[in-house]
Amino acid sequence: MSSVDALTLKILSALGKNPKALLRSLSRDVGLSSVSLKKRIERMLSDKLLYGVSARINPFTLGLKMEIVFVEAAPDKLALVERVCDLHPYAHYRVRCFGPINGLFIIFYVPIDTTYLLIDLLEELAKDNIIQKWILEMPTSFPIGCEADYSFYEPGVGWKFDWSKWAKSIESIEPLEPKIEKNVLNLLDKIDMQILRELSKNILRRRSDIAKDAGVELYHLDKRWKRLEDLGVIEGYRILVGMHFLQLTSHVLFKCKSSMRNSMRIASAIKTLPFQSTFFFTSEGFILYIMMTPIDYSLLASALREYCERMEVYWCDYHSSLRYYFYDEAFSNGSWRSDIDFMVNSILEKIREERK
Repeated sequence: MSSVDALTLKILSALGKNPKALLRSLSRDVGLSSVSLKKRIERMLSDKLLYGVSARINPFTLGLKMEIVFVEAAPDKLALVERVCDLHPYAHYRVRCFGPINGLFIIFYVPIDTTYLLIDLLEELAKDNIIQKWILEMPTSFPIGCEADYSFYEPGVGWKFDWSKWAKSIESIEPLEPKIEKNVLNLLDKIDMQILRELSKNILRRRSDIAKDAGVELYHLDKRWKRLEDLGVIEGYRILVGMHFLQLTSHVLFKCKSSMRNSMRIASAIKTLPFQSTFFFTSEGFILYIMMTPIDYSLLASALREYCERMEVYWCDYHSSLRYYFYDEAFSNGSWRSDIDFMVNSILEKIREERK
């Protein structure tokens, strides 16, 4: 099993700063030969210390809308709800959660103006006694993703961070405004969607393999990849790390009601934390999903509470989480398939058949 030593942290930090870098460039940053670095990364992958690097795709630029759903379900129904997510063409992420809602936290990327179809599906699932209740949240912009800063982690000791200094900084920090999103779907085609599918998996693969799986020539892959970044379709990259190696065993979700100004201040402050997180602006405030150590959880909660009218806290079972690859097959002739048979009826039919 790979140990988290100084060299491992150096590799993770280098990937975080330049996830698209070729081995030759990364080897200079970490002080290893390309051959030695390749072997080290392969060992990190095989030991599940590193799972890969995934492109963060902005659904708003693709004519898709982000919908967050908290689903309450009995323990014996959770697997069924997860099966619904597996069948849904626009499911993006799911994880079991415990707190004010005991069930699942789910993120969907659905075509614009199809929220009613998601509601219809949830209502039918409730009628079938698969779920007990649900809450729908609609983020107002693409979430802010922050990567871990491994300079705060010391092997054999753990994470070192000045929470008191951080809490005091919130009041004076420059508010971070939500980004204005631009729909560029009319500039893209099916090949772009196939490339996004492959980049959502793992970009650490050989470029030639990514091109082959996406069905394009290597030259066209690089050219289109750069264009997708320039258009804002690819907002950045997420380093997929085996967090238990770094003592990050608590995956916590905060659902908070706060003023927009306070939400913007907190969003700006979250970017200075050393832990991997995702921050969603909502109409009532914000939702924060963060991976951290148990000892740091209460310190963060205390700091956030000062700026929130109401706070709900959920513990998330990271082992049950599933991130879905970008689903390009729902795109055809310049638009996303959005009929009730595709997004509701076909799913219900399979679930009902499997329950017999």
